[in-house]
Amino acid sequence: MTEVYRNHPAVIVKNTASFSVALIIISVSMVSPIPLLLIVPLGLFFAVAWWRTHLTVYEDHAVAESNIISKRSKTIPLGKVASVNEVQGLFGRIFGWTTVQININSSQNYGRPEISFMFRTDVAAYIIPLVKYGSGIRQETADTVSETEEPVPAPEVPVFSFTFMDALVFGIAGSSTYSLVSAAFWGAVSVITFLNDATASLLTIFMFVFTGLLQIVTTIIKHANFRVYRSGTTIRMVYGLITIYETAFDVSKVNAVCVKRAFFPRLFKRCCIQAEVVGINAEAKSVTPNVTLLIPESRLEYAMRFIFPEFITDYEVTRQPRDGAYPTFSKAAWSSLAYAGITAAIAWLLILDGELERSLVIISAAAVAATLAVASLAHAYLALGARRMGMGGEMFTTVNGVLDSSEHIMPYSKMQIVRSIQSPMARKHGVAKMRISLLTASGGIKIPTGFYHTDDVEKVGETAVEQSGREIQTIEVRNGETVVGSS
Repeated sequence: MTEVYRNHPAVIVKNTASFSVALIIISVSMVSPIPLLLIVPLGLFFAVAWWRTHLTVYEDHAVAESNIISKRSKTIPLGKVASVNEVQGLFGRIFGWTTVQININSSQNYGRPEISFMFRTDVAAYIIPLVKYGSGIRQETADTVSETEEPVPAPEVPVFSFTFMDALVFGIAGSSTYSLVSAAFWGAVSVITFLNDATASLLTIFMFVFTGLLQIVTTIIKHANFRVYRSGTTIRMVYGLITIYETAFDVSKVNAVCVKRAFFPRLFKRCCIQAEVVGINAEAKSVTPNVTLLIPESRLEYAMRFIFPEFITDYEVTRQPRDGAYPTFSKAAWSSLAYAGITAAIAWLLILDGELERSLVIISAAAVAATLAVASLAHAYLALGARRMGMGGEMFTTVNGVLDSSEHIMPYSKMQIVRSIQSPMARKHGVAKMRISLLTASGGIKIPTGFYHTDDVEKVGETAVEQSGREIQTIEVRNGETVVGSS
């Protein structure tokens, strides 16, 4: 018998309180109690909305319905579900409710879940398996079960379990090099200005907090107690210090796996694994979720074997051909000329202004232009060795990034668009670069590549067309120990 599930009644208080804060601010600013009179009608409205909004889970689909002012109904086939997320904040843990998010494999509503309901924790524990089993996101069960007994979940062993110290290191060192350098710059400026003038340092302190410190603290709190599981073809992550997030998705919904190597972790031979999955934990702003925190490079093979065995490759990943150096350095040379031109124009305006000594302006401009030119050429030289590409029968790999390296492994069948780009210099030497479009939780990304021979670039596009819509071959992983082939 099909049952109808409503939100936890606490949703009435939550919604009313959210609007009440705004009404209180308006009341104080107007010095009038009139806006506060709207709190009671709002509470009644949200009570009616709670009663007339419900979720029904059938064998192969789920229906969310609301009949407040206008009647709305949203039907989602469970086979289209990309991930099922559980979010339990501090008050939810105290008073016993859990927010259940259902996301589909589409970029239509990448910023929020398709269905989000707040249930009593025991009700959520009953509904979630119904959705997971209907969508193919299966949980491991014990092998020996009698005909009269209910399936008993087998004990789960996390593939990786990270401590608070791991989350602390990840929060500080796991960010992009640009973010860390920006935070360090504003932190140093804040200290210097504070020592000279405490009042004048407020702006720099604000910049330091919002460009670096806040992001680091948020990352640490969010990724504390991080655990990742692989059971059958289902990947599940549980994490959070204050708010507990739990995300589960089938590996067939993964469009690409990214091995991220930021500059500072690379010095200590560490990396992290991310996954491009559409519709995953939108409430937690995890558009590209981390599947691991920083792990030693020596453990990467183990992580891929027990989390993403489908994405393990055996083909060679090679550097750009020598012919790729010509368009790479050509672009760097044009960039250097542009930097020199802009610097010269600024220097000329300063000389005309007459406030600064002419020789000082010329020397400074020459130093800036030379620095930018050297940096551009150095970047081009390092990029020649950093960019790599590998082509297999079903998988494709591209490696990009000079300071922060990103290694994307993706099935040809998941590619949306393969765009070939050839400058005049590239055409002359028979090479081209690509931009590969994929669906992601943020709508979509364009992954660039280096310069490779035109025949190889054309082959990538042709293979993507041939394999379009093909399902990837999944592999079952049982209790993090045994890998069994499965079609």
